[in-house]
Formats: sequence, structure tokens, C-alpha cells
Amino acid sequence: MSRPRVLVAVAAWLVVVAGVSALVWVVISRAGDELAAPQQPLVARTEQPTASPSTSPSPSPSPSLDPGQGEQRASWQGSAGLIIAACDGSGIRLVSAQPTDGFHAEIKDGGPDELEVEFEGREERSGSDVTVVAHCVSGVPTFRTQDEEEDD
Repeated sequence: MSRPRVLVAVAAWLVVVAGVSALVWVVISRAGDELAAPQQPLVARTEQPTASPSTSPSPSPSPSLDPGQGEQRASWQGSAGLIIAACDGSGIRLVSAQPTDGFHAEIKDGGPDELEVEFEGREERSGSDVTVVAHCVSGVPTFRTQDEEEDD
């Protein structure tokens, strides 16, 4: 084989490798964009009583005023999940409930007199149920919990 033919063969091989590499790069990049796209959190609302995920080790009510709706909001966060409730006058309603991994939420009472959400443990957290009850006190959601540990 002559020297010019070898150079042409090597150049052709480099063009093919560069083209295939560029194609693979584009495919992987697009797949990664789809995987990295922000996912919408699953949230339980009083309009749609279903539940989904969140976190934290200790209950911590934190009221905040939502001036657009004239209501007081507060949240409870514990190892089982997160609840956001709102008071408008003396009535309470669930804004959202998000259980942490290993729990699922069940809305027992959505208001207006009382809000009750039960976080039930699944799999390794089975038997570690937490019930959160909320009432409006002076127009602000106030929470109390009941931990229910079951022996296996």
C-alpha cells in the first residue's frame, strides 16, 4: 500500500470515529437532560386527597401570613413527613401533606373543625405510625402529634 492510500484510509477512519462519537454524545446528552429535568412533587391537597414525599426530625410549627387570601398558614414537620395547613377565620384546611420515604399519608379529617393526617410506616418503618391533628387557635394552625409504635 502506498503512503497516500494509508493517509486517506486513516483520515477516513478518523472522520467515521468523530461522526459516531458526536452522535453518541448527542444521544447521551438528550437522555441526561430528560433524567435531570425537575420532577413535580407529589402533594396531597384538600381538593385532591392523595399524598406524597418530604423530611425532618422534629415537629416545628412555623406560621406565615398569606396576604392574598387573608389566611394564616403554618407547617408541621417531623420524621414522618410535612403538613401545611391554613386557617381562615376559625376553619382549618389542608394545603398539603408530604410523607417522607418509608411512609404514606392518609387524610382522616380535612376540616373545617379539625385536620387529621395519619402517616403510616411502610416496609422497614412498619408499625411507626404518626397521627397529626391540627386546629385553628386564634386564627393560626396549631399542631399536636400522636406517635403509635407497634411491636412486631
